[in-house]
Amino acid sequence: MSFTAELKRRNVIRVGIAYIIVGWVLAQIAEFAFENFGAPAWVLKSVVVVLLLGLPLAQLPELLVTARTSAFSFKGQNIPIQEIAAALGVNHIVEGSYDDRAND
Repeated sequence: MSFTAELKRRNVIRVGIAYIIVGWVLAQIAEFAFENFGAPAWVLKSVVVVLLLGLPLAQLPELLVTARTSAFSFKGQNIPIQEIAAALGVNHIVEGSYDDRAND
């Protein structure tokens, strides 16, 4: 069986298209809402990043995504990353930040 036939059999292509459409609709709604409330540009960019990266990753059964509030409970503490991972019950931790210096 070819790779594309297997993707079609498992409905991966339909789900991917559905994610793209739903993500686009949510981004349009967010843009409209944030402009009306006068939110800064970085808020909309953050929503887009979450939609494009966070939601599809959260659907992978072998990838455990822990709530942001759980991770923030360790903010400002000097705890090794391995201990934080063990406390959250995860094998890996992705760290990152967003810096929008283009609007300065």
